[in-house]
Amino acid sequence: MLRRSIFGTLNAGRLLRLPTRYNAKTAGVLGQIRTYAHKLEADESVSESEWKGQLYSWKSICLCTIPLIAFGLGTWQIQRLKWKMALLDDVNDRMHRRPVALPLRVTAEEINRNEYRRVIVYGVYDHANEMLVGPRSYESEPGFVVVTPLVREDGSRVLVNRGWIK
Repeated sequence: MLRRSIFGTLNAGRLLRLPTRYNAKTAGVLGQIRTYAHKLEADESVSESEWKGQLYSWKSICLCTIPLIAFGLGTWQIQRLKWKMALLDDVNDRMHRRPVALPLRVTAEEINRNEYRRVIVYGVYDHANEMLVGPRSYESEPGFVVVTPLVREDGSRVLVNRGWIK
């Protein structure tokens, strides 16, 4: 019986060395080994089963899953891009609508309807409670965002982002 290993072909206790490089000379040697194996009526199914065992090993299965995982992640990124572009279009549309007057009683429904929308509000700034949020950078310059409460006619307060200062 003929068995293959990484060193060569083993036949009845004798090791036949396989050449390490393949060229015209080694192709002839490999052909002679195959002919010799056929003369001894060697069982080819052993080498096939070993080859199939190596083909379906856990290493080759893991390597084959890498392209599938990469394809799935790429598809997910494309779907996420479409979702993000739709979200940005919605925000951009809301920001460029005409401003509306903010009602005195603000409900959750009102907030959802007017999210990212400019509003018109009347009142007096309360500079005593003004806040500086930061430090933040704007165009690579350090600074702060100024947030000032606006006191409305009924006494309720609305926080107003007054912009960035250096």
